[in-house]
Amino acid sequence: MPTEAKTNPQNKVVAVTSRKPDTGGVPATEHPRWYIAEVKYNYERVCREKAQIFGLEAYVASTKETHHYDGGKKRDVEHILIPCRVFIRMNDSQRVPFMKTCPYVYKFMTDKAGTADAYGHKPYAIVPDDQMQTLQFMLYNASNPVSFVEHPLRPGDRVRIVRGPLKDLEGSFVRDTSGTHIAVAIDNLGYAVTSIAIDDVQPA
Repeated sequence: MPTEAKTNPQNKVVAVTSRKPDTGGVPATEHPRWYIAEVKYNYERVCREKAQIFGLEAYVASTKETHHYDGGKKRDVEHILIPCRVFIRMNDSQRVPFMKTCPYVYKFMTDKAGTADAYGHKPYAIVPDDQMQTLQFMLYNASNPVSFVEHPLRPGDRVRIVRGPLKDLEGSFVRDTSGTHIAVAIDNLGYAVTSIAIDDVQPA
């Protein structure tokens, strides 16, 4: 069976079969896109490592937290923000071969709002590159805790943070009884939300 060489960010070459895969209603494409793998609970890190070994870019939405223990000991731990979800950037032809190597991956999320094909298959959910970059920027730089809302919020005005570690981040402005927040939408999932000072934002 013919294969072609793929190069990952670590410059490792991975052989990918060029046969037409089961695309689940999505036309095959060799343009890498961010898919959302649904995995077993507590297997997010394992899936990320497996994807990287496979030669793929993978991301688990998480933050670093410092836990304090008896005796004054403390340790930084990775807190998973979106459980049972791993973002994997791959070509469509890599999806099925990757799943065959990962029994802890249930499936890839589909776009429930998408149009089904003649066989009733919904297209796979794709997260745009700019949304992934914005989510990663927020989680890496936020000085306040970040939460994730799986139920979509009512988007407000588009705003941009003008100072602080999240400077230039754009998102939806949200206001409630607990204060002011900025929300970054992730298609098919929901919103990542963190608190902000009202003086730090301006209309985008």
